[in-house]
Amino acid sequence: MTRILVVDDEPLIRGSLCEYLQDDYDVESAASGPEALGMLEQRPADLIISDINMKPMNGIELLVEAHRRWPETRRALITGYDVDDYIRLIKRHRITNVITKATPFDFQEFVNTVKNILEPSRVFGLDRHLGADATLRRRRLRTHEEKDAMTEEMVSALHPLIEVPRRAFELRLVFEEIVNNSFFHAFRNADGTPVHSKDRQDDLAEHEEVTVEYGHDAEQVGFSVTDSAGSLSVDRFLEKIERQVTQDGLMDEDGRGLFLARAFSSRLIVNIEPSRRTQIIVLFHRHRDPAHKPLYLNLVD
Repeated sequence: MTRILVVDDEPLIRGSLCEYLQDDYDVESAASGPEALGMLEQRPADLIISDINMKPMNGIELLVEAHRRWPETRRALITGYDVDDYIRLIKRHRITNVITKATPFDFQEFVNTVKNILEPSRVFGLDRHLGADATLRRRRLRTHEEKDAMTEEMVSALHPLIEVPRRAFELRLVFEEIVNNSFFHAFRNADGTPVHSKDRQDDLAEHEEVTVEYGHDAEQVGFSVTDSAGSLSVDRFLEKIERQVTQDGLMDEDGRGLFLARAFSSRLIVNIEPSRRTQIIVLFHRHRDPAHKPLYLNLVD
């Protein structure tokens, strides 16, 4: 049975997280980093989920040391603070999933995130991230005319469902950025330069494809954009986010779309299958704004 170690110095939170996982996993818990390492020495885990702000060893230090000793163990952080405050350390140590302790805490999202970390091959598809009541539409795009028509179709369908007024503008802006990224940055020549450019506005070739899904459930609206290149890497994604968050890359054109998607949306989920496909999923809560944004980056090994 898959083993998970939950590490948090707050007993109530630690117990609640374990309770929601124990039906499907072998779950143990620790109240500190040193205690967790001692337990791992006795019995390694498949996944460690650790709070960040702990003493004497914080969660990032714990995951770094655990990765040094048990490199096959998957890792995730959980925090009630702004993930962007830790972005440099997250990038440096290639920590790809940071769960936020939102109020109220979404335990179903937490359980789904754990499943995605343990089984990254299941993360592709917008339906994986919406409820069972979701309504979805799907289109394959190759031309700029199809791309523009898709933008109008999606915004027209989802705009009436959003109660937060500014979200309609943000939805359009983010979608245009992400789908343009797929057209102009995903497909690359052997030397790493983009195949397509905004100046030429040429259509995709027969072997190139961008697929868009959009839809909604009772709580969220969202879309996914999937390219058939799979050229985005974990390091490149984390570097793009770090440069924008730290303002080192405010003038960067490359990376702006991902930053805006994360800044404006409720959830940004990046799924990468190297050399095969990259999928960007963007979700907006219909009724509220989350206080802090998680980081969800899934790599199919």
